[in-house]
Amino acid sequence: MPSSTATPAGPTMLRLDPTTVILSSGESSRVSVMLDNARDVQEVELHLSFEPRYLEIESPQAAPGEIPPPNQIIQNEVINDDGLILYHVRSTESVSGSGVVASFTVRGELDGGSPLSFNIVELYGPGPEPLPTPNAADGMVIVNAQGVTPKAEPEPTSTPAADGQVCHTVQRGENLYRIALRYDTTVAAIVAANGLPSARSIRAGQVLVIPTGEQATPVTHTVQPGETLYAIAQRYNRSVEAIAKENNLAPPYTIKVGQTLIVAR
Repeated sequence: MPSSTATPAGPTMLRLDPTTVILSSGESSRVSVMLDNARDVQEVELHLSFEPRYLEIESPQAAPGEIPPPNQIIQNEVINDDGLILYHVRSTESVSGSGVVASFTVRGELDGGSPLSFNIVELYGPGPEPLPTPNAADGMVIVNAQGVTPKAEPEPTSTPAADGQVCHTVQRGENLYRIALRYDTTVAAIVAANGLPSARSIRAGQVLVIPTGEQATPVTHTVQPGETLYAIAQRYNRSVEAIAKENNLAPPYTIKVGQTLIVAR
């Protein structure tokens, strides 16, 4: 049962436990979605994304948790080919407190790393309107594998446009992180080019302008104490491999404090 208090202390937050998972090729680990300091939650809808070249979820469904206790499962589906976990459940009673929403097992497939990103987060109470959107902290899976052949990816649906740009038609299951990775650009650049209100506001069938021309001055980052390449990649919505290639880094992607990295062009 979730731990419950009359007035939960602190902000409502979704997080992954553990936040960072380090695996070898073929190794597996359990990851839980935790909801902290929930207030009168009766329904939860979550969409998480990951890079299917590097990870696979071992079960076709996530294991339901305890907050809220799911009396009705509206959607519970893992789509490994698209790198998506879709989870939507409803309870007959409201729950306050902290506990596990759902859990799943990840398996390392390819040397590198993949974020586990919250793309959609919706909480509902007894009323028809959604509760305030909680903070959501993405996770990271690092895979130290050798000699694994990457999974083939479908070609993007794109057409040429002017000024060093292309137009991309959003496919089912895609998110901006994956689209930016495919075109070697940034999430921020796509958001700005299309006037999007946020990185989550895309839908299947939508046509996006992808700015792929090189910038006159690359974006750089100076490595701070305690930082890793994986953390830096998350900060700038880039892939570890893209930044490593830009800076001629080889696995295990060792960096040092004070080093200047090109993180975007």
